[in-house]
Amino acid sequence: MDTIKIGPIEFDIEIVDNLHSPDGKDKLDGIIMYKGTTIQIDGDANAQASRQILWHEIIHGILTQAGIQIKNEENICEVLSHGIMSVLQNNGWLHDD
Repeated sequence: MDTIKIGPIEFDIEIVDNLHSPDGKDKLDGIIMYKGTTIQIDGDANAQASRQILWHEIIHGILTQAGIQIKNEENICEVLSHGIMSVLQNNGWLHDD
């Protein structure tokens, strides 16, 4: 889990201990930084949570690249990331070669 390509952009994936918002006020599980092309995931998350957080940030990236603005984007990304993880876990044929 070093990089991921979302559309034409490749993002570095970093595990960061004690991840906070850029202003330092809020503790975060994850963040996507478009100018730095980086996705950061909090180091306290276990492997399963890290994958869900990564999906959450990927969905943000897809929406941003598509120019789609959604009123409750955080909630939508959370619901979709959990839903995608569930479908992939329950239907191995979707990701088995």
